[in-house]
Amino acid sequence: IYTQVEVGGSGARCLGNVELGPEGELKIEPAPTPLGHGQVAVLLVDGTVVCQQSSGTLTQQRLRTHELLSGMGGLQPSEGAERQRVSFKQALSLSRFQLAFKIGLALSSKELWIAMGRRCLECLDIAWAKK
Repeated sequence: IYTQVEVGGSGARCLGNVELGPEGELKIEPAPTPLGHGQVAVLLVDGTVVCQQSSGTLTQQRLRTHELLSGMGGLQPSEGAERQRVSFKQALSLSRFQLAFKIGLALSSKELWIAMGRRCLECLDIAWAKK
């Protein structure tokens, strides 16, 4: 993901499986989404890759990094706490602070609030960091 404004300047980083460190830092292990044989990615929009097959037909595939964030803002009241935690970490790694905040309210965990504050400060988003 490309971040235009961040501590240390703009930059790009890999996305994948996200874990939280003891001080709220994000630890990301790259997790590529494999494409089928003969598929060529032609467009990426909001976590959905449009691929062209060798026959010329177009198909869509959701990236692993965006799986839990599709539909209804990524948060369903009936979702279990663990699924919500994973959704929170995905939203945070994608710098979707509004969604992460919404999920964080439902989970109400100090560990998650520290991680969100840290990530917001890294992205120089002071307004979200203060929340």
